[in-house]
Amino acid sequence: MYDTIKMYKLSLESINERYLTELRDEYNYSTGELVRKGKLDNLFINKHKWGVQIKGSICKYYYGNNLQTLTKNDTKFAFEKLNDHLHFNTGNSKITRLDFAENFIMEKPIVNYLNLFSELQRFQMMRFSNNVYYNTSDKKIAVYDKIKEVKGKKGDIPSKIFLPSDNVLRYEIRLLRRIKKVFGKEIFQKDLTNEVVFNNLLNLWKDLYFKISKKPIIKIDDMTFSNTKQFFNYLIYLTCEEKGEENILKLINTNKENFTNKVAYSRCKSAVRQKLKNKNFCKDNELINELNEKVLETVLKYK
Repeated sequence: MYDTIKMYKLSLESINERYLTELRDEYNYSTGELVRKGKLDNLFINKHKWGVQIKGSICKYYYGNNLQTLTKNDTKFAFEKLNDHLHFNTGNSKITRLDFAENFIMEKPIVNYLNLFSELQRFQMMRFSNNVYYNTSDKKIAVYDKIKEVKGKKGDIPSKIFLPSDNVLRYEIRLLRRIKKVFGKEIFQKDLTNEVVFNNLLNLWKDLYFKISKKPIIKIDDMTFSNTKQFFNYLIYLTCEEKGEENILKLINTNKENFTNKVAYSRCKSAVRQKLKNKNFCKDNELINELNEKVLETVLKYK
């Protein structure tokens, strides 16, 4: 499930350059440092005077692609391969970025699922045709069509991978900085195969997914109303659904200065979210139920 990593190790040790390509020396004018740069397959290797920095997809480095999922056991083998190639022990390298992901084979085209993703509190949402992103200063969540992403980068689907369909949805979280805040301690490369660290990350991956609002199916034909208030609440719900939760909340944010106080502003946003969760006006979406089950199955598989 690990994918892109970024790590560094303070060390005066040399590294083996035999397997590196695109070798070059670059002068950093801001630090006055000469940096030796190269690539090990898809990994970027930088040799500084203070140590070594490595960045790239450890999954793609090991398998040759990141359509396969890097298992806990293979994570160990991947870093052993890296150490063998560099003649350098990366175990005490400090992790400064960490991506955690899984690919799901879905029943329907991926755009059908992406259209159902809505707001996530404290994250800025960005929607595109083939992906949905949620951003903060130190985390990023990405949900996207993996096959279109691969083809968009002019990549090929490896012949060794059997895919029953092109409907591959990828859900990943990216810890871009402040990783210590997530785990309560600094994380090093050797910790990535630790059961506690892996399970904590797996739980975070699951919890963030279920915190994302998903669009339900609106009840229409089977609705009954016993009073006027219920009907008008239903109209409010229909309006919010038609405009989209993210657009309604953007409208509230745009008019933030028009609220007489912060409490009223906050309560208005909360009221919209609660209206959209009203089970009397909606029912579960089968596509979201399908994806929910796959997320939970992944957690059970790797626990």
